[in-house]
Amino acid sequence: MLALSSRLFGLSKLQLSSTMLPQIQTDESLTSYVRRSLFLNQLGAGMEAFKQLTTFPNLRNTEVKIIASALGWPGCYGFNRLIHNHTLKAVDYIFKSNQDFSYSQKQYIRDDVRFCDWKASFCPDCVRDDLKKLGYSYWRRFSTPFITVCYKHNTVLMERCPFCNKLFSQTAHPLDVMWQGCRGNYLNEAISLPNDDPLALRHAVMVHEICSSPYYLSYEGMIHSLRDKAASVTQHLSGESARQMNFLYYQMDALQDSLNIYVKINNASRHDESKLGLTKFIAKIYGGFSDVLGDLTAHEFEFRSIDSLWSTYQSGGIETANFVEEDSINGLGYWSCPNPCQWSKSEHSTDHLETKISRRYKCCNLIAS
Repeated sequence: MLALSSRLFGLSKLQLSSTMLPQIQTDESLTSYVRRSLFLNQLGAGMEAFKQLTTFPNLRNTEVKIIASALGWPGCYGFNRLIHNHTLKAVDYIFKSNQDFSYSQKQYIRDDVRFCDWKASFCPDCVRDDLKKLGYSYWRRFSTPFITVCYKHNTVLMERCPFCNKLFSQTAHPLDVMWQGCRGNYLNEAISLPNDDPLALRHAVMVHEICSSPYYLSYEGMIHSLRDKAASVTQHLSGESARQMNFLYYQMDALQDSLNIYVKINNASRHDESKLGLTKFIAKIYGGFSDVLGDLTAHEFEFRSIDSLWSTYQSGGIETANFVEEDSINGLGYWSCPNPCQWSKSEHSTDHLETKISRRYKCCNLIAS
């Protein structure tokens, strides 16, 4: 894997114009958009940046910014807008701590998260619907192994080509097969395989509805609701079903305890548990997304608009979170520290140790410049 500095060096000088690019589609994955743009205009001026994106095994901070800028969505707002609408990482950021005033926390200034890779799967019925509506199709962000069923058609998602059995990936079977076909065949000709797993469908629908939520969802409220719901449901079960539900209750109870301790000593609002994994528990307990919202409303969590935090990122802090809200019109950033944590002042805290590190800034150090 190339270091961040080399990735930036190679891509920073390459520019794209949004006038050369096709419109990105609803729920289209980032890798699909890159490959589709190249398929349509590979020899076009300025496409070198997208060509270079295809050489990376996955798309991280640097690459997402390149795509956002090419679409005319610069800055933190554009970066988060792209993540929210076109990657499954959105689930991690929709479930939010009450003290989190950023969309993707530190990911705007860090490069340690893979937002998208080249693995893909498709629903033949979606491809056929797209051809009727758009005249072409594309790869969705909802793909295996996290999602195994199409939430719309209840068909099994295909991760292998139906004509040569190769996995759709960066090297085995590049995503261009969606538009140029394979061995004279096209993906709309694939035979749909009906899904016979009700839980898989419920999970696919739940993830789609979570990603479509107009509001952020309380992470603490969700854990509390899952714990209480599991306790209530267990009373009506027996045997293995009761054992599994009881196990889920204790998992949520332990997570609730850890969150209670975490909030007391740390206001940085970073919860590393996979929220995508949490959606499987939600699908097991809740029949639909409306039931989830009903329970979350009972916790009196303030429902914030989903795009209200797209311009804000966590700029620093381990025990205490610092935030910066970008003002793209005036070219300014507004710093804030809404929930200072007393633990940061401890000599044993990471925040305290950070203040001991000497830094030199080129903007105000003539020698360094």
